[in-house]
Amino acid sequence: MAVAAPRRSSRQKRTATTVYDDAKQEMKRLSESPKKRKNISSSPSRRSQPTADSDNDDSDDDDGDHEDEESSSSLSDEEEFVKEKKKPAPKTTKTPTKRTASTTNKRNVAKKKKSPKVLLRQLANKVLEQEETPETSLMAALLQHAIASKPSNDATFDFESFIRDSILPRDDAYEVQADLIHLLFRAVGGVHSPPYLDAAKLEDYNHDDWDKVTNQLVDDMRYTPIPFFLLSNYDWEQQHQQSMDMHQAFRQAWEAFWYQLVEVTLSSNDRFAMEMVKDWNVRLHELLEVSQPDIRAAAVMASMQMALSLLKLSCDTKAKLARYERQVKSCSSSQKKKKQLLLDEQVQPTKRWLEELETLVDTNFTAVFMNRYRDSNPVIRAYNLSVLTQMMVQRPDLYLRDKYLKYIGWTLSDKNAQVRCAAIDGLLAPYSDMDALQNVVRKFLPRLADCTIDVSTKVQEKSMSLFLKLAKASLLEDFDDDLLWEQINNRALAADTTAVVRRDALYFIMDQLEAFDDQEEEEQKPTKNSTWKRDKKASLVKTKEIGIAKKLSALASWVAHSLTNGPIPLEHLRLELTDYVIESLRSMGPEYSSLVTNQWSAFVRAIKDSDSAAQMESDEQRVQVATQRVLIRMLASAARAEFSDKKKSSDSYVMTLLPLMTNLLRQFQTDSNCLTNLASLCQYFISSDCAHHPKLKAPMRDMVQALVDIYGTIGDDKSMPVIIESLAVLMDSSQNTSTILSMCKSHISQLTKSLSQRLTESLQTSDKTDEPKKKKRKKRRSSTSTDEDKPSSDGNDEKESVIQRCLQRLSILAKRVNIQEFLPEDFRTTLIEGMTKRLEERQLDQKDTAENNGDDPMENIIPLIWQQDHDSKVHEACSRSVKYTLDFLLVSLAWDLYLAKKEEDPNAYDNDSDNDDNDAKADDDLEEYASHTVVQQRDELVEFLGTCFQQFLSQQDGDGDADGHGIYSSDQVHFSDTVQLAALQTCGDLRSLLPKIWSEARSPLLRAVALIQDQILIGGSIRFFRSKTSVLRNIEDQEEEDVSTVHTLLLPFGRSLLANWSLSNRREAGYVFTHFVGSGQAAQQLLQELSKMCKKMDPVRLMETHMASLRTSFDQWLLNEPEEIESEHPTDEEMAAFEQAEEAHQEEFELLLQQSKNLAQTLKPPKKALEAKLQDPMLAFLKEGIRFAFSLDSTDDEEDLLPGARLTFLLLLEYFGKLCKQQSTSVLREYWTEKVLALQQDADYDQAHQDDLEAMKQFAKIMGFPMVTTENVGQSPKSVLVRDYDDDEDNDDESSTPRRSSASRLSSEGGRRSSVARSSVSTALSPLLEEGGDDDDEETTPAKNRRSSVSMDTLEEEEEDEKTARSSTSADE
Repeated sequence: MAVAAPRRSSRQKRTATTVYDDAKQEMKRLSESPKKRKNISSSPSRRSQPTADSDNDDSDDDDGDHEDEESSSSLSDEEEFVKEKKKPAPKTTKTPTKRTASTTNKRNVAKKKKSPKVLLRQLANKVLEQEETPETSLMAALLQHAIASKPSNDATFDFESFIRDSILPRDDAYEVQADLIHLLFRAVGGVHSPPYLDAAKLEDYNHDDWDKVTNQLVDDMRYTPIPFFLLSNYDWEQQHQQSMDMHQAFRQAWEAFWYQLVEVTLSSNDRFAMEMVKDWNVRLHELLEVSQPDIRAAAVMASMQMALSLLKLSCDTKAKLARYERQVKSCSSSQKKKKQLLLDEQVQPTKRWLEELETLVDTNFTAVFMNRYRDSNPVIRAYNLSVLTQMMVQRPDLYLRDKYLKYIGWTLSDKNAQVRCAAIDGLLAPYSDMDALQNVVRKFLPRLADCTIDVSTKVQEKSMSLFLKLAKASLLEDFDDDLLWEQINNRALAADTTAVVRRDALYFIMDQLEAFDDQEEEEQKPTKNSTWKRDKKASLVKTKEIGIAKKLSALASWVAHSLTNGPIPLEHLRLELTDYVIESLRSMGPEYSSLVTNQWSAFVRAIKDSDSAAQMESDEQRVQVATQRVLIRMLASAARAEFSDKKKSSDSYVMTLLPLMTNLLRQFQTDSNCLTNLASLCQYFISSDCAHHPKLKAPMRDMVQALVDIYGTIGDDKSMPVIIESLAVLMDSSQNTSTILSMCKSHISQLTKSLSQRLTESLQTSDKTDEPKKKKRKKRRSSTSTDEDKPSSDGNDEKESVIQRCLQRLSILAKRVNIQEFLPEDFRTTLIEGMTKRLEERQLDQKDTAENNGDDPMENIIPLIWQQDHDSKVHEACSRSVKYTLDFLLVSLAWDLYLAKKEEDPNAYDNDSDNDDNDAKADDDLEEYASHTVVQQRDELVEFLGTCFQQFLSQQDGDGDADGHGIYSSDQVHFSDTVQLAALQTCGDLRSLLPKIWSEARSPLLRAVALIQDQILIGGSIRFFRSKTSVLRNIEDQEEEDVSTVHTLLLPFGRSLLANWSLSNRREAGYVFTHFVGSGQAAQQLLQELSKMCKKMDPVRLMETHMASLRTSFDQWLLNEPEEIESEHPTDEEMAAFEQAEEAHQEEFELLLQQSKNLAQTLKPPKKALEAKLQDPMLAFLKEGIRFAFSLDSTDDEEDLLPGARLTFLLLLEYFGKLCKQQSTSVLREYWTEKVLALQQDADYDQAHQDDLEAMKQFAKIMGFPMVTTENVGQSPKSVLVRDYDDDEDNDDESSTPRRSSASRLSSEGGRRSSVARSSVSTALSPLLEEGGDDDDEETTPAKNRRSSVSMDTLEEEEEDEKTARSSTSADE
């Protein structure tokens, strides 16, 4: 038995001598002892990840050791491949060559694809120990012969000479067995010396002895890094691709060695050799029960390769036996009796040899497969199945039976995708007799069908290939299960799979359709009618067109049946799934791809042949309507796939579809889906040369007229933008002649004038009918008004609907086409006045509230228009009109700005003149541009946005929930949300369109239009955004997140912040970043990407934003503290409610900690230190956090907090403090001590919370700051000790988060905060001031003059300015 002590010392020696010398030391070592071997690198644990140095295998010697001279001199007789390993690279002078893209690509390809010879040589350099040579190590000899026999990417290795010279000549069979087992141990990470087995005692090894050996091996494997394993089941990452390639090359050599070992050993048909092979198998079988998976995998691979080799010998022997038997039969005559006797003497030994081989194969296979096909390791399970597949292919007479096929069926339900793929591969193998699969297919067909919807797309692809093979072999004809076939067929329309699965599923479908079965007959036997006699060629073309039309109709009919399966309205059909059919057809061979390539006449014929059903009275007619829609969608998808990447469309496309397009558009103008797809086809007409043909001028004019007429009558948001896009493409002067351009402009001009005139008349008519009356309002809690006070709603619905439709069409048209020249001059003014009047009619009147002198703070006046019985359609139409108005005004401003900038002369301003002259000239230019149309539009739009935000409904006005339900009518709440949401999105676009940075531009136009005074917009946006906080928080609890809501509320802020980041409002960004946690994964991912982009632009600004976000969230958490129970004897219900409120409050603080952690992670990459340029700003950040934590001022300016009430805020700074180096945080010690002493000297210090002081203690311990002991809380401040932590104390020790008590942190003199002060939003639309106090001055400061880093006192000064700003704001309100 092996001794443990020497082995451990050897391992310790290897670990201790693991160094990576620099190039100079390495070259010096090689020059002194050129044949010296190197040690492998070791790590304390096998599970440690590979280092970067361990995977850098391009150089032959990247690490080395300094061993004693004796060990180096003992290796002086190494073979040539060892010399090649250690031979330093010759110094050659390379001529510098010019690097081009082609040479770079070639080098990259060369690096990725290395020959196995190079990979195995690198692996030998890395793994072999110092004393391992071909003479002393079987592994070194194996690698040497593998390198020598693998000069290129061949499929086989040649180990015959190695086996005959190194293994078979030995007399001691136990020595051979021990060497082979040691070879296996070395391949899985064992050491070379001393050996694990004693060959002399191998015969006497019992079960306990084998356990000791394997335990010792497993113990050694723990010290071997994963890259130094020759055989491993490690899941290599992408950065270790080279190591994975090396180990794959060795795995091929490993399998070839064991395969050829049996083949060479039994080549002489020697009985002794047979016994030797049996003994080898027995030794390998003893390792199959080892708990370590790498050892089992190596043993399974070796044993299975030996079984495959035996099976190959049995095949050869069987073929030889058949040849002998044929020769015996041919020697029936008496003259050949002597030859027959000789053959009989050969037949019998051959039969016995064949029986022995088959018996040994069966024994080996039973011992390995039957025990390991259910192995805990998926790699071993998959490998067993792959070997079983090979055996069934080689000897189908023995293994292609239900006895073994059932194992493949059982493993189809394996939990690992790799095993399931191996099972399906077992059925996909090229068997000579496919009928043998009949039973297994019948039994496991439901499971095979479920594999097409497997979670692994690779399993889906293999299963679909299997079904195609089974269908081709006619093994599925006897099965009649509609649900099963429907499940497989629907994969052709599945969006959650790959294109390969959809393509194969479509193959499977077409094999079932009759239209594709008659293909050959229709092509060979065209119909001979009168047309055939007149024009044979035309008849053939027509016959082919009819055949293609039938196939398209058959496919469309199947898609329609699939889409209409169930009570699905025709308007809600998912026609976009039809695009997958076109994609799959185009990816097939020419036989099927030609069906959707330039077959426009066949599409038209198929559409005409499909009968349209006007009234859906039966399911058949319903399917016919769906079929027609699918055909039109297929036509649009085929055209898009054909011409989207091309500059020109085909002439056949234009000549076929353009004359028919007008009739098709008018025929399907009431069908939104068909109209959208047909309108998209018009975009490709103009890119063809034949589009300008005189004969096509009339069809082109009719088509444009039809598009304009249809656009003026429909009201569908889906098809209208597509129609305008087609008209805009036709208007593009770079692609069209002046005739087509003037034609399109004329029609669009008429359309614009008609819409604007109708809209103006509707607005003016509505204003005249509303007589000027005194606004009648009601108190919130008064009785209902009489019927005489109710306004009449007759005609209001129709008027508002007309206004909405006109604005909708104008806004969509203006987004793609510049229609400013077609509008009246006073149109914008009329529009804004009319819509402002509608908003003011629905706006709360809060002026009377101040006249109540506080007698009834709940009183507020609601307009009479918001009566409960008022028609809700009027308000819905009005809210949509406001949205379209905002879109139109924004797009109009963008068009005018584009034209003004285009007309501006860039040479009109000189950048090299004197600065004083530039400033004076800039002031004159700004005054000149003050009356510019873009500036006027900007101011009008900002004012109108402010009116929209005045629709805000606050909970402060009365009882109800956060959304105002229970106070206002549902129509009023919906109107308010719709209008403000549209205003929020427009604010984000407007601030992105006119960024503040333009105030520093050279262009006077850009300086004039820059949106600097945006405080009112920010205030209104944030007020509405904070009112929807509960909506975002509820997304966290949803099973499927409402991503659209998250994007609708957060993306406007993200766009505006990125456009104005250097001059952004930190408090605005802080409010947005409070949703980093607690609002779902979509919000977190969006804000993470926003943080990355903001950090690239200005990381210091991002740091300031994080402070604003944390302070905002923490103050809100303080305001939400549960109220203490006033009763001295609370009931059980009151105690339960209080405890529940405390738990909810604690959960909120846990979210704050997570928010702080996520915000800190945005400032540095994972596993990397904070950038050096951010160290000083981070210290300023921490100082501001410490100042805020020790501050006592309240946010509502009514009362102050108790001493230390904000100390818990220090826990939020822990993650940021860990980003700084311990030496750098020492500069904050003096400031910390000053704040601690000031806290101790406070008169109310004895009322400080124990939890707050514990938070201060924990933060001080982490940062290494002076701390305050909490045992003496309540005594005189002088009795509290102040001491320092040692700098080298463990700062990573984090105590549990202290639980907050129910006692209030507010001063007892002021009592609890009022409910009004605790509200998260305010009713007044006041500007959101920046954290610098005077927001106007800060925002107009040029970005280039702003500080590049934060000083230690900056944030503290800004906090004082913020207090002054809050006081002035409260006084103004």
